Amino acid sequence: MEEEKTPANQTVVEFEDKKRFNLPAFLVWITFIISSVFLGYLWIGKRGLDTVVVEKTEEKVALTSQVSSTKYAGIEKEAGSVKDAVETLSSIANDKIKTSELLTDIYSYLTSDVVVTSFSVGESGSVSLDGATGSYRQAADFIVAVKSNKRITNVELKTIFISTDAEVSASEKIIFSMTGSLDKSVEEETTIIEE
Repeated sequence: MEEEKTPANQTVVEFEDKKRFNLPAFLVWITFIISSVFLGYLWIGKRGLDTVVVEKTEEKVALTSQVSSTKYAGIEKEAGSVKDAVETLSSIANDKIKTSELLTDIYSYLTSDVVVTSFSVGESGSVSLDGATGSYRQAADFIVAVKSNKRITNVELKTIFISTDAEVSASEKIIFSMTGSLDKSVEEETTIIEE
């Protein structure tokens, strides 16, 4: 048999067909694919977050310009005025209740001989009362009775005189004026006891 000879300037390359699985190469490709998907997800998420940040920034700018506008300042001033009015009305309502209780107490000392012509309670708790009666004794009895009230302190007779008006009846000839102060601690104590 004759051997085939290969020319000297030619080289023989042999291919080996190995059909074995290459695990390291497969793991590299899987890692690359997972990394690419994850980076794509992060990129999409970042774009969505950037959009939200831009929207919130625009909303903040709009609200800031709205708050700094003169229209809002007017609304805020009006709201403050309404709040003050509500607080004042609440205070008046509370004082009215206290005043009506005080009036009930004072009227319990009245007899048919004493007429109250004027009654007022100041913001500081000062009380003033003007009245008329037929005698000095009836005026004195009324003032002593008011002094016994726990709600009113510092009761003083300010003026007392005989009316010279010819049209005034004899039962209202003695005109008197008295002052006093509301005792706030009695008001609070009474409220606590009632509750």
